[in-house]
Amino acid sequence: MKHFCNYLNRYKFIFIWTFIFTFVCHGLLLLSDYVGIDTSEAIMTKGSNHYFVCLNMGRQSLVFIKWITDTLLINPYVVGVMSLVFLWFSGILWTYLFSYVTNNDSAKAVPFANFIYISCVLFVETFYFKVQCTEFTIDFCLIALSLLWTLYFIDTKKIKYFIGTVLLMLIYMGTYQALTIPYIIGAQILFFLIFFFKKSSYDYKEIWSVILKFIFSFFP
Repeated sequence: MKHFCNYLNRYKFIFIWTFIFTFVCHGLLLLSDYVGIDTSEAIMTKGSNHYFVCLNMGRQSLVFIKWITDTLLINPYVVGVMSLVFLWFSGILWTYLFSYVTNNDSAKAVPFANFIYISCVLFVETFYFKVQCTEFTIDFCLIALSLLWTLYFIDTKKIKYFIGTVLLMLIYMGTYQALTIPYIIGAQILFFLIFFFKKSSYDYKEIWSVILKFIFSFFP
């Protein structure tokens, strides 16, 4: 936590600019009176039809996140602001994740990586579904955090990080089953970064140990 706080403090002015960039990049869609592909029905039915469908197709965590964020009653403007804030913060978490595993960051790479992440077309498409976009951005924060805790588990062997990782997985994989893929891709990237930046030699026993710990975290 202290390391992350130092990271935030070191690049605080850069993150102010990435915050502004997030609103410039997606604010026209998320803060406009456009209600989204699925939002009009959710407003008229107070979300009841949508939530009934989610609960019956294995997306219980989507309803849970809406409950804890007090967005069960859809307000397009509240949803828009929250989506922008969580998208911005998820960018910080993902760039920190990769800087942590490589033990390397710079004032040039951090904003560049954030700008690429924030402007990803995946988010542009997702934000047309305003009912679900806030949960989507929250989930990307949770994916980055679960990968970070997986690294902590590998480095420290402390079971609390393993438990935390599994609990976060239950939330974001129970929101959208497709979010399993970003975790797997992120784990693969981290695996290669670990042995490219941190290790001076390649021990096959150590390689398999890291692989099995990622699988062990994912298996539950």
